[in-house]
Order: sequence, then structure tokens, then C-alpha cells
Amino acid sequence: MSHGYVFQHLIEAQPTIGELAEKLDMTKQGASKAIAELQHLGYAERVPDPDDARIRRVRLTHRGRTAVTTARRARADLEERLRQRLGADSLDTVRALLADLLDELGGTSAVRRREVRPPR
Repeated sequence: MSHGYVFQHLIEAQPTIGELAEKLDMTKQGASKAIAELQHLGYAERVPDPDDARIRRVRLTHRGRTAVTTARRARADLEERLRQRLGADSLDTVRALLADLLDELGGTSAVRRREVRPPR
């Protein structure tokens, strides 16, 4: 489950471990451990920064990008199943209500910035 929180910060960026730790509100050691796990699984890799080889950045591997594509496809399939079961109007109503609830609780900006924290 925790890998998803890391993945969301690697989709559009190649952060350093320090930058990733800050985004995830964790220690550098914790972020490094999470990346080591993703490396072991073949989803992420550490690469030299193009402007400064002393700096290492983290990025998704081909396997990691494929996992993102697969997850997006699964989400689209689920949405289609819900649309078939509930109907387009009902699903749109539920989505709007959930978005309003998220906004009321102050979570909208965190979702947009991909800064949703794991439950503690």
C-alpha cells in the first residue's frame, strides 16, 4: 500500500531522496528504504542528475511506468462498471458529492498536489 504514495511522486517528476522525503513527510532514511524496495521490485531506479552527476534522482523504470498504465486502465474499467451498474447520472452525482465533501474537509489542494498522506 505504501508504494502507491511513493509512485504518485515519481509519475511526473524525478526527485532526489531528500525531495521525496519532504513530500512524503518522512525521514530521508525512510524514503531511501521505500525506494530500495521499489528498486528491488524493478519499479524504480536511481540515476545521476543530468546537470550534476553527484546528485542522484529517482525515476520509474519501464516496469514502473507500465504499472501506472495498468492501474489507470483498472481504474477506468472500474469506473465503466460503476457507470453500467449505477447509470451515468447517478455516478456523476456521487462523484460530485464526494468532490464537494473533499473540498469541504480541506483535502482538494492536497489531492491536486499529490500530497495525500497515508493513514496513520
